[in-house]
Parts: sequence; C-alpha cells; structure tokens
Amino acid sequence: MARKPAKPEDVVVLGPELPDARGRLVLRKRGEQIEAGALRPSEEGKPIAHELVKLSPREGEEIYDVEVLYDGRPKPVEDARSGPAQVATDDYRAGWNRLFGKRRSGPSSAN
Repeated sequence: MARKPAKPEDVVVLGPELPDARGRLVLRKRGEQIEAGALRPSEEGKPIAHELVKLSPREGEEIYDVEVLYDGRPKPVEDARSGPAQVATDDYRAGWNRLFGKRRSGPSSAN
C-alpha cells in the first residue's frame, strides 16, 4: 500500500498589531519558505484577494497551525497551445489570397 506524502508544515507566529489596529503582522513558515505578511479579518461583501485561513493554536506554544480555507491568489495562466504565435501579416494574407483565393471563371488551364 502506497503511503501518502506528508503535508508540508504550515505555521504562523503572530507579531505586533498593524498601525490601523485592524490586523496583525505575521511570520509564516510554509514548507521550506518563510514569508512575512499581515493577517486581517475578512469582511462581508469584500472580495478575498489572498488566502482565507483558519488558525489553530498549538498547546503550550505561541505558534498557530494554518489551514487554508480559500486560496484567492492569482493563478498563473497556462496556455494550452504550443509553438510560435500565429501572426498573419498583410503580405501573408495577400500571398494566401493569390494561392487559394477565389478562382476566376473561364477556361481551365489544365490539360
């Protein structure tokens, strides 16, 4: 039976209050990365531009486990197409029309 890979540690340490008193500065360790950020309460009717998280305190420590409830960060756009861009210039279109455009009616040149 295959074992599930362990989920990387995701914890946060709360810092001082923000100057507007509507949140706190934090240090977050997500896997091997350490990030500085701000923790603010969510507000009804306002879009979530980052992550919505739930913090669970660890007993006897000033560290909180982080559970991401919603990830609102912008996702990188992956283009399904491959190869060079399809660009049609005026010269390309003129050549296309000369080769494959409407044929004139009249006698055929084929023998």
